[in-house]
Amino acid sequence: MQGLKDKVILVAGAATGIGAASARQLASEGARVVVGDLNLAGAEETAAAITGLGGQAVAARFDISDDASVRDLIATAVRAYGGLDAAHVNAGAMTMVPRDTDVVDIDLEVWDRTIAVNLRGHQGRHQRPGPARCRPVGQGRHPRQRHRAGPDPDPGDPGRRPAGHARQMLARTPSTRHGEAGDVAGLVAYLMSDAGSWINGQVISVDGGTIMR
Repeated sequence: MQGLKDKVILVAGAATGIGAASARQLASEGARVVVGDLNLAGAEETAAAITGLGGQAVAARFDISDDASVRDLIATAVRAYGGLDAAHVNAGAMTMVPRDTDVVDIDLEVWDRTIAVNLRGHQGRHQRPGPARCRPVGQGRHPRQRHRAGPDPDPGDPGRRPAGHARQMLARTPSTRHGEAGDVAGLVAYLMSDAGSWINGQVISVDGGTIMR
């Protein structure tokens, strides 16, 4: 894709799933990728997969809710590649979701972590980009739903779908298959390429046509 070669792109939340797929896609297009995640082992695995195919990537542990940690992550990009061109913010406190009940019963620890990561974490990352100017790409219409690759809410992990879920989800969309992490990764690469340089402030649904109902 034109305009991605040698760009330095940070993918925040790239140990698994959509973030990992996006990091691999960007690297395959020639970008130099900084793979950040709270799960360092997962980030290192993603980076190793990229370099194993001849791409360029470095891994770093970071916590999006910690300002110092985010500054260190951006500094990693600067040290490794001399700057930062764009950021795909895919981080989220997904481990909190099963414990996120309702306002009456929710554990306040779950509430605080969800707000710190999914709200303040994202707002803070765009307000204080650090020592390099970059174009942030990748936050969706709701902080807890940064990119939605549907009709499956957990694209790329069929093992987590409950019985009957596949049929129910496909019935709600004109698509003939479930969404995969690579579906979102393709859009991420497009938006960060020169072809997507005039797209700004838009909501683009990657959901197989679910919202067409």
